Amino acid sequence: MPSDIHAISPTVDRLMRLIEGSQCVHGAERDVEMTLREALGRSVVHGNQADSKTKVHIRCRCGPGSEITIVVTHQGEGFDFGKTIGNRFTFERPTTEVHDGDTVLSSVSLKPM
Repeated sequence: MPSDIHAISPTVDRLMRLIEGSQCVHGAERDVEMTLREALGRSVVHGNQADSKTKVHIRCRCGPGSEITIVVTHQGEGFDFGKTIGNRFTFERPTTEVHDGDTVLSSVSLKPM
């Protein structure tokens, strides 16, 4: 998907038609749609800085039962998590999972100092 805020709605609409057709999240489609819109918006605006030369990549996989995996990646630099939270918190290393070669942040634990 191009890093263009106007590309988000058509992309989400297309993906949601496929997701709804697969019935992998029956009854939770609205939650998936809102989460996907948020992830794409953040990737375009904050990740890629709305740079028209960059792209946002989306991989979606529906599994058996009510399983869905959506991986959204961007071409931006990211950020230094430790620097961003400053000295107000201590944090444990994020728990990560690897899916098809992609490392996915699944949780992080923050503790007030």
